[in-house]
Amino acid sequence: TIILAARGTAKPKMLRTKNADNAGPELSFMSVVLSGTLLSLFVWAYVDAQQFKDPATAQFPLAVLMLAIPLAMFVLAQDIRACYRGIHNSGSFNLAWQLAIEKWKLTASLRFFAYLLATIAMAYVAGQLFALPVFVAIYARRWGKSGWAASLAYAAMCFLVVWGLYVKVMNLPLYPSFVFG
Repeated sequence: TIILAARGTAKPKMLRTKNADNAGPELSFMSVVLSGTLLSLFVWAYVDAQQFKDPATAQFPLAVLMLAIPLAMFVLAQDIRACYRGIHNSGSFNLAWQLAIEKWKLTASLRFFAYLLATIAMAYVAGQLFALPVFVAIYARRWGKSGWAASLAYAAMCFLVVWGLYVKVMNLPLYPSFVFG
């Protein structure tokens, strides 16, 4: 999927039918920030993984990051080119930036990230086994437009998958919570 998206063939039909200049440059401003941050995190993780005491533990992260870093660099380069194209087409950086802000729906995005941060905080305080199903229920209700019955059913399935598959079958320890140890 990532390779097809990088080539542009996995775009939704609506975007494939629009003019390429109208579909992307405004969103590329935000994508530059996100892909630059992601690239920085990948490089940091690569450096950190090279310092693992057990080389066998570092094999998987290093293998993934050796592919992820060049791909993130490619995406960042594409986004920078699209930003320059957007600035050129609009005539100025300020106008291109204003168009980008209008398309971003920044308030809705920040609200979603606030929910993610709350989920991380809840996982720290109450544990993953509690926080993940709560997030799934809220996500299904708020963004999925599901009813309460469906949202609670999704949350119950999430609980069963996390507890049954990860805890019982795979014996993976969950992050210890502050409240429940």
